[in-house]
Amino acid sequence: MKRKTIFKVLGLIFILSIIIIFYQLFTFKLFDVNYTIIEKISIPDKKYQIHIYYVPGDATIESSIQVRKIENNVQEVLGRYERFNYLNSYSITKDSIILFVSDSSSVGKNNIKQALILP
Repeated sequence: MKRKTIFKVLGLIFILSIIIIFYQLFTFKLFDVNYTIIEKISIPDKKYQIHIYYVPGDATIESSIQVRKIENNVQEVLGRYERFNYLNSYSITKDSIILFVSDSSSVGKNNIKQALILP
């Protein structure tokens, strides 16, 4: 009788362990990327917005600043500036946007100017 109870408890522990292992395997995310929105820019006389994101780096990509056009809930990547992680400022001209980006971990890359022609 006591032996049957021990086998039942061990069997229950084994089944619960298998369930937990399968749950962990199927819900594990290897590269969990969380985009952080830095700025939302409304363009005068245009029907779309420009969103500027910070994309953190991982084992396969470097951290970057990404510029996207948002129109009718559709996102289009306009530019990606790798090795930069900070937007210092921006300015909008008639047909382009000028970004001043930098890398906070590097001494020599302060306030780099990047121009992007708007669609």
